[in-house]
Amino acid sequence: MVIFDGKIYFIYIKIRKQDVIIMKYKYLSILLVLSLIFNLTEFDDLALADGAKPTVESITINNSEVTSGDTVKVIVKIKEYEEYRYMNLMYNSPVLNQDQVITVSLDYDEPSNTYIGELPITDNMKSGEYLPFSLAFYGSTSTSVNRSELEQMEAVKFAVKGTSGKSLVESIQADNKEAIAGEVVTVSLKVSDTKGIRYFNISYHSPITNRSLNVSMNFNSETQSFEGIIPISSLTESGLYKPWRVTSYEYGGNSISFSGFPYEELLAGGSFNVSGTDPGDVIDNIIVDKKQLTVGETIHFTVNAPKLIDIRYMNVNYTSPITGESFHVDLYNNNETGIFEGSRIIPEGFELGTYTLFLIAIYEEHYTTALYRDEFTQLEKGDFIIYKDETEPSFIDLSVDKKEAGTGERVRIQVGASDNSMLQNAVINYITPHNNRYSLDLYYDRNSGKLFGDIPIDNESPLGKWQVESISIKDIHQNEVIVKADSTDLVNGEFTIIDTTSPHIPQVNEVTDQSTEITGTSEAYSEVAVKTGTTVIGTGVVSETGDFNIPIPIQAAGTELTIYAVDKAGNQSEPAVVRVEDRTVPEKPVINSVTDQSTEVTGKAEAGTEITLKTGTTVIGTGVVSETGNFNISIPKQAAGTELMVYAVDKAGNQSESAVVRVEDRTAPEQPEVSGVTDQDESITGLAEADATITVRADNKEIGQAVVNGSGKFTVIISTQPVGSKIEIIAKDLAGNSSQPLMVTVQDKKPELYQVVGKSRYSTAVEVSQKGWKVSETVILVNGNAIADGLTATPLAAAHDAPILLSQKEVVSPDSLSEMKRLGAKNIVLIGGNGVISASVEKDLKAKGYNVSRIGGADRYATSLLIAKQLDKLIDVKDAFLANGRGEADALSIAAHSGAVKQPIILVERSTVPAATFEWLKTENLSNAFFIGGTAVIEQSIIKKMDAITSKRTESNRISGLNRHDTNAKIIQRFYPENQYQSILIAKSESEKLIDALSAGPLAAKLGVPVMIVSEKGLDKAQISTMLPKQANYIYQVGGGINREVVQEVLHYMN
Repeated sequence: MVIFDGKIYFIYIKIRKQDVIIMKYKYLSILLVLSLIFNLTEFDDLALADGAKPTVESITINNSEVTSGDTVKVIVKIKEYEEYRYMNLMYNSPVLNQDQVITVSLDYDEPSNTYIGELPITDNMKSGEYLPFSLAFYGSTSTSVNRSELEQMEAVKFAVKGTSGKSLVESIQADNKEAIAGEVVTVSLKVSDTKGIRYFNISYHSPITNRSLNVSMNFNSETQSFEGIIPISSLTESGLYKPWRVTSYEYGGNSISFSGFPYEELLAGGSFNVSGTDPGDVIDNIIVDKKQLTVGETIHFTVNAPKLIDIRYMNVNYTSPITGESFHVDLYNNNETGIFEGSRIIPEGFELGTYTLFLIAIYEEHYTTALYRDEFTQLEKGDFIIYKDETEPSFIDLSVDKKEAGTGERVRIQVGASDNSMLQNAVINYITPHNNRYSLDLYYDRNSGKLFGDIPIDNESPLGKWQVESISIKDIHQNEVIVKADSTDLVNGEFTIIDTTSPHIPQVNEVTDQSTEITGTSEAYSEVAVKTGTTVIGTGVVSETGDFNIPIPIQAAGTELTIYAVDKAGNQSEPAVVRVEDRTVPEKPVINSVTDQSTEVTGKAEAGTEITLKTGTTVIGTGVVSETGNFNISIPKQAAGTELMVYAVDKAGNQSESAVVRVEDRTAPEQPEVSGVTDQDESITGLAEADATITVRADNKEIGQAVVNGSGKFTVIISTQPVGSKIEIIAKDLAGNSSQPLMVTVQDKKPELYQVVGKSRYSTAVEVSQKGWKVSETVILVNGNAIADGLTATPLAAAHDAPILLSQKEVVSPDSLSEMKRLGAKNIVLIGGNGVISASVEKDLKAKGYNVSRIGGADRYATSLLIAKQLDKLIDVKDAFLANGRGEADALSIAAHSGAVKQPIILVERSTVPAATFEWLKTENLSNAFFIGGTAVIEQSIIKKMDAITSKRTESNRISGLNRHDTNAKIIQRFYPENQYQSILIAKSESEKLIDALSAGPLAAKLGVPVMIVSEKGLDKAQISTMLPKQANYIYQVGGGINREVVQEVLHYMN
């Protein structure tokens, strides 16, 4: 095998059995010289290979007739595609009497499991038919098939038409026609076109031995030619060097080579003559320091070659006596002696017999020269013999580094022995105090000539004397001697393990004021004692499994117990100290009635206990029971029907059974909210108390009735009413409480523009809050300059019926503080960590009397998960809206709808759902999921993954457009299909202004209408198409900076 220009070539030599001995070295020399002369690769083991032939399933070509500018594409499919990295397909040129070979390189294409190669057709190629003659395969093994072996090769022949066939190479020139030792010959090659060519190779035959000399030629931009150099040394053969072949190597791996009679005149320009050199007998002497040696010994090689100058190094190459495999040893010049030297240790596995020195390779700066045995008889001096040593090792002595050892120490064993070759290892067998055998492997240390091993002592090591039973010693030839204690004194290897370790502190299980025993774990067989103060109240012995169970009298809660263990050697542990726990549960509290007007809860419970009131998982009040057993706890007003859980916890943490009371309805519903009625309306929509009945009257006649849904929305179907007529709307709750009537005048239907705009983003958020809320116990606070954390806050705000206000990192704006006060807010929820809204802001808000909580994760994805979990505590999560964490516009486009249905927005990466998020979603028994954005932000694999954990299919739930405005339009089409809106909100879509869309989300969710994000450049076609069939009574412009013409477009299309 020879590696040439990055390819592997196999050379097969067939010889008769009777010729093997005579021809063996000569053929190996042929193979080796090819590698050395070409200076392509160094080798260690040389063997003739016969690669197995792969199974070709198909071989095709894209075009059988081509001309200049076309490309021939070859595709090969084989069964054993995993074994080969690439292939080479070789063609003969169509012109007779020309030795021209074209090689097409085919690389493996994983998607198709085929090998693909391309050959560009140039005008330099000869016209005519090109026939393939060989297909070579390269991988961990390499082989080839020729045309006679593969009939399918006929399918990839092709014909070239209409080309000039003009030679690519215009001239070849050697600059030094008469060269002597020490000079350099530069060969230059000019071509008509350099496009696609990496480099050239030009090949010469040496004048005496006819060896091949290969010169690599790279492009010189200054001379516009390909150039290569040939250094001339004293070892260079004298005579005429004539080039016989030129090969071009193209980018992509293809190559074209030419030689023979038609090119003789062109090739002759590269000829040159060498004179005055005489390689002669360059080796004076060859010495090996051992003519016979065995495995493990070192052999030293020296070569005296005083005639050699500027030699980098040389190596001596040997063949093995049985298989004929080869190995080499590199020799380097000793500056003091001028002799080349090298050594090698004989490893295990080397064949026994005579190793023959068949070649010395000499490496100069640019050249490699090979000296063969049949030409240089001195090589016979380098032969040597490897024999097998069959003498067993001899035991000398045995010692240990300590006679007594305790837990945590190590006993080092040292064995002295001798051997004719080299020791390998030993095994020493001990009899432990428990009469078990313990075997230890000993390693051989070459430096000391001793065998060593360590026995670590731990708590499991048997205590007492360890006695040596026997020692087995082996050398590298597997010769073994066994030394037994019954015939050899091995007492020096004995040692004793003593107990010096106190037991561990006993591990004691919980002891309560109900316990009649103490349980735990400690050292087996040790005695455990239990004390209160100085009084022992119980003792017991630990079982062999390490468990103990000690009876004690019942102790009062808070009593301190001391427990310690003493082992059989008298070592006492450190004491374990436990305190008796109080485990007596208080009685269930007794609660007086609570109405939706109540601001406190009263009742009776165990004196001194702490009372906690909850709605669901939210604590709404706590207090301590007086010594008379009464409690009075302030709470915020609760909605009728709310279930309150009340329980008591004593000072020991024992919790009583929960008392449950339902809040009674004593409050009339709020006046219904509607967005107005026009002369075109066939229904009235609005907001009112959930489950209340809405009655609509006109001219003292009922014209419609409906029940408010669980989200607080209602739609009453009515007949159209004339402009100016009065409509009365009343809500009646389930308890029979009626609201004040809402009087509505029927209006002429025209969209009205409301500008919800402040002087800054902070005041704009306040304007939105004032537009949507008269009061709100809860406010969601988001950093106005860090929109990422607030992306998913809208559903949580909607669940609390709360607005989103904005803060700076270190301070809350005065406008936001004033709005909190106007709303009568009690609870402030901070979105984001301390890096977004600082701890000082949290502290200031608490100082103002607000209940402050924070939802913030390590990043926006973790924050979105925490918000979803918090939402799940208020509203059962059944659906999820997935948006890319970097696609703020998409998340804000879906915010209004997700808030309306009070289902979370989940932020994801492009190709993955964060692991913690997905694990939580799997536990939620999801019904459905929606995906906002195209494959550039959410890959299809996420939809497939989510489809596996939802009860409904989600493949068709991707909502995406060509841009953020198109996506926004498609969200409105999907989730707001009705053509009649009471209102619609618009906000600026540019990234720096998206914060206004964030503020608008909760208001749009509350009104049940969409938010349209608009560009200052105008409406997107998809947005216009969406608005054309729709009408709205009100247009809310949220935030400034929106192009006035864009606002007018919205008013126009929504009329």
